[in-house]
Amino acid sequence: MDKKLLDSFRKLTYELTGVTIDSTRGSMLESRVGSRMRRTGIEDPSVYYKLVLDDDAEQRLFIDKITTHETSFFRTPRVWHYIEEHFLPAWASDHPSQTCNVWSAACATGEEAYSLATVCTEFAKKKSSFRFSIDGSDISEEVVDRCRKGHYQQRAIKRFSEDRSELFSRYIASHDNHYEVSDSLKSATNFFSHNLFKSPRERNKYDLVLLRNVLIYFSIDDQKRVLTNIRRAMRDDAILIIGESESISNLDCGFVDVQPLIYSTSRSVPGAVAASG
Repeated sequence: MDKKLLDSFRKLTYELTGVTIDSTRGSMLESRVGSRMRRTGIEDPSVYYKLVLDDDAEQRLFIDKITTHETSFFRTPRVWHYIEEHFLPAWASDHPSQTCNVWSAACATGEEAYSLATVCTEFAKKKSSFRFSIDGSDISEEVVDRCRKGHYQQRAIKRFSEDRSELFSRYIASHDNHYEVSDSLKSATNFFSHNLFKSPRERNKYDLVLLRNVLIYFSIDDQKRVLTNIRRAMRDDAILIIGESESISNLDCGFVDVQPLIYSTSRSVPGAVAASG
């Protein structure tokens, strides 16, 4: 693929997803475009580029191929320790009559959302008054469909099966060629397609948002745009958790530091320190 056409695909990727693909990742972009071309039987990249522009169905498949969907159950143990040992008990104590609304934003294939449903379900067994709602969203409609099915391979469930074997046997069923989450987790989790650059579906809704390992694909200005939208969707004393290789401490988007990876929309949260812009 010549440089001009590759740049056109870079620009199109940004316009459709907000993801910036710099020159160091050009081979990755070319490889993923080539994969879709082989599936369609098209040999000329310029012809495929026109197809993506003109065909909504292929555009959705292009987005699915270009965006990254690598995740697993209970990724980054200290995040789950914070949610289980700190966030949930404190939230339930402070909001005894409310529903805890949680959003796994850019959830990829849904492992994070189902992990959230698992820990919330278990917490509700100990705290009978606790009610919760889990949302998971991704830009790719095809990926959202996969989330709803709840089918996974060994790589995705490895940490879950090894570190939480009792919960794993309770919520995951083994089949001949895949693993499947239980109906109870599926019924507790709602998935929908959403572009993080768009306004949130509902404002002032969420008490906890996980936006992990996605900001690294955006420019600084676009990170601010996404975080502004995320902030609009959150309540005034809510918690945001980001990825282990990310930081928003220097972005003025309405969040304050609580601890590494964890931010709040309120300075009243214990340990919160105002982020500087």
